[in-house]
Amino acid sequence: MNFELFARFDPNHRAGRAAQDFYHLLERMREAAQDSATDWSAHPSLRQYAGICFWMIRRLEYGFAAEHFARLETEGKPLRVLDAGCGVVPLCNWMSRRGHEVTALEPDAGEFRFLATSGLNAFYGSRVAYVNGRCEQLPFADSSFDVITCVSVLEHIVPGNDRLALREMARVLKPDGRLIMTFDVAPPRQPQPGECPWPADKRRFEEPFEPAPLASLIRQISPWFAVSAANIPEAFGWLSWDQVHDFWAAAQEHDRRDSAWREYLAMGAVLNRHESLPSFSPADAMTAQLEGQAALAERLSFYQQVAARRQSDIQWLLRSVQEQKEVVHQLKRAAKDRRP
Repeated sequence: MNFELFARFDPNHRAGRAAQDFYHLLERMREAAQDSATDWSAHPSLRQYAGICFWMIRRLEYGFAAEHFARLETEGKPLRVLDAGCGVVPLCNWMSRRGHEVTALEPDAGEFRFLATSGLNAFYGSRVAYVNGRCEQLPFADSSFDVITCVSVLEHIVPGNDRLALREMARVLKPDGRLIMTFDVAPPRQPQPGECPWPADKRRFEEPFEPAPLASLIRQISPWFAVSAANIPEAFGWLSWDQVHDFWAAAQEHDRRDSAWREYLAMGAVLNRHESLPSFSPADAMTAQLEGQAALAERLSFYQQVAARRQSDIQWLLRSVQEQKEVVHQLKRAAKDRRP
């Protein structure tokens, strides 16, 4: 079991052999995305990730995943692998090229059509089976896979549902199978104006994992994976916003980003599935779903308030503009009346 917090920008960072091999494939993806003669160049997420994948934070994440996957390889023994939430990044293709039986799961129907119909296997020299589905309801039998990779996905799953997704990953992993994942993290932040109070041990929807929500999730999945909250790096508990912003500012030139910083870092983890899994009842699933529903309702309420304030500001500006126009009109009319 391994956890790693990616919080330090090293301009001399040198990736391991497996990570370098993976990035050779990413270079091919970037070239295709930038070539206006290819159909791929018109695909928005491919163009986007052709840049994002080369940011330092993503290099550290994908390097972590590639290096830990390579350590699980045994010569002459292909692994059955699931890339959960694959997107357009060719991690699944890279693992397939190394001789493994790889399935790539993509929840978005539009992205799935692109993956399934754009000749990616021929382009990358791989044999990936693409499947449209969600991590919370994996369409696979129990104990189907030796390894699951899940890179920069968990933070995008609704809170509560992230627990369902990890339970499903444990279910389809073989006993002692490995889950290699990365996810966004951040220090605790101050509530924004209009946000309602929120439990310290719960994550808000579409937010990175803060220390307390991550520790809570790790405790909840410990019946399925050999992990405890004590395994979370101590440095995460001390992480400051200055450190987060310093990382992004230092990496800005490397990443070729316009923005100075972003509001997260990332962490990697490799978890071993227990030999046996305790039961997970419909009531347990309902509890997780209701947590997610509450998190969605909280965000909806917050953004409705934001939208209402913006609408009020817009109406005020429109009235101000109209009043200014009226003043200008009156001044012009007065000037005209004073003419001899």
